[in-house]
Amino acid sequence: MYPGPTGSALNHKRDCCSDGVQRKLKDGQPNDDELPQWPQPPNVFTKGTHFHPRVFLAMIREVYERVAEQNGTESEFSMEDLAFCKLLMQRVKVCDNGTVLFKLFQHLVMPPDTPDGLLVVIDNCKYLQVDCLRT
Repeated sequence: MYPGPTGSALNHKRDCCSDGVQRKLKDGQPNDDELPQWPQPPNVFTKGTHFHPRVFLAMIREVYERVAEQNGTESEFSMEDLAFCKLLMQRVKVCDNGTVLFKLFQHLVMPPDTPDGLLVVIDNCKYLQVDCLRT
């Protein structure tokens, strides 16, 4: 979306959407690093280059609370909620010990203050521990 004239600060970058998600894979990026469906909730992704795990974990809680309030009916979910749930279904891995992991996007940067205890590396892939989804 480009609400302003050419070069206006109102316009978002061409290579990322208004939800902060990169619009398409760039040359050299792994094809298995599928991009999230649009539109994602605000501030989970920014500038098409950054992923914010704390915002992501808080969003899981918010969406879960909405699901619990509505007894699982889809009628009141926003487009962001639905796209976020699809993202979870695509990238969540449940380990044999019950640990729930979210496969991180290899090309995205996380804030330097992300606690190391939240991250797990398996077969050279980084995962975020999602204890709130643990059964």
